[in-house]
Amino acid sequence: MWIRKINNKNYVILLRKSEGFTILESLLALFCLVIITSLFLQISTSFLLLNKPFQSFRFQEWEVFLNQVKKEVRNSKSVTVQNNKLNLILDDNLILIESYQDKVRRRVNGLGHEVMLQNIISAEFEKRDSSIYLKVRHKNGFEEGVIHYYVP
Repeated sequence: MWIRKINNKNYVILLRKSEGFTILESLLALFCLVIITSLFLQISTSFLLLNKPFQSFRFQEWEVFLNQVKKEVRNSKSVTVQNNKLNLILDDNLILIESYQDKVRRRVNGLGHEVMLQNIISAEFEKRDSSIYLKVRHKNGFEEGVIHYYVP
């Protein structure tokens, strides 16, 4: 700052030799921009993830269900579908996988109630050649699966 006297009055005059920004001002502005954009990206991804927990949970539940049924079918001695129920014979036990209320359940020798899949409207089992076709209607969509197995 320079003090200059004009007509016997003191004025404070800021003297700059150039009208551009200094490197420090540019770095500070860039730093602020990076902070704001990173916060915006974090907030937007968090907001999008809040809308997907049910869908991702349903997908994971479907994958676990499909893998459980595949394991049971491949290890069983006999596979039949009667009255829209999957009947498996495994180690001299009759395993029944069926739709029950809003669930797909597993029963061994007509006893028990192991929930394999929930929040469904309907489940259909169909046997074709050496494949089992599963069609499950969830409350907000369809899922279809195919299980191939070896016929001895």
